[in-house]
Amino acid sequence: MGVHEHRHVGTTAHLGMSDYPPLQGTPRVLLESFLEAYRRGVVATLRSLTDAQAAERVLPATDLTAAGIVVHLARVEDLWFSETFAGEAAREP
Repeated sequence: MGVHEHRHVGTTAHLGMSDYPPLQGTPRVLLESFLEAYRRGVVATLRSLTDAQAAERVLPATDLTAAGIVVHLARVEDLWFSETFAGEAAREP
């Protein structure tokens, strides 16, 4: 199975109903719940890939790989928490 067959990262399609985050709570609780659900989905997808698949280009026209997507997700999450929510100054990537 190639990396191209994993199309559900970034959606809730990988979640069973028992895994779906709660839809009630404070904004923080909701955010943390959905982030954890998405993190579990990314980890589950990555576990199904071989090292070679993780290093394979996701789209032939780009250099983007599954490993590169994980780096991107981590940086964006950090940006939102540090700059947007905590009001810290922007940092170099």
